Amino acid sequence: MATSFDLVCVAEQVLAAKRAGVNTMHERPLVSEFNYFLEHRKELADRYPDRVIVIVDQSVVGDYDTELTAFRAASAKYRPGTFLVQRCSQDPSGFTASYYGFHIRVPCTQ
Repeated sequence: MATSFDLVCVAEQVLAAKRAGVNTMHERPLVSEFNYFLEHRKELADRYPDRVIVIVDQSVVGDYDTELTAFRAASAKYRPGTFLVQRCSQDPSGFTASYYGFHIRVPCTQ
């Protein structure tokens, strides 16, 4: 279930994407990245246990200790809406499949 904290993050990312020219209403960015994660979840969790990975174009491009660190690193290299930040876990409750044009589970910076 999304919290108000999650929704603020989503709203911030949608606004950042619109500023970057990503059409969040008609495009479904990150669907293929999330499907890649789901299809490879076990091997990714084995390779990156309790790590946070960044997926771009169905490839892991980095792994980090925290969502915030992963988000900041990915934001420095990729446009908003083009990367997925996902914690790796064997437990399926550790991920979500919510799409608002983005898959966001990243702490917002204050």
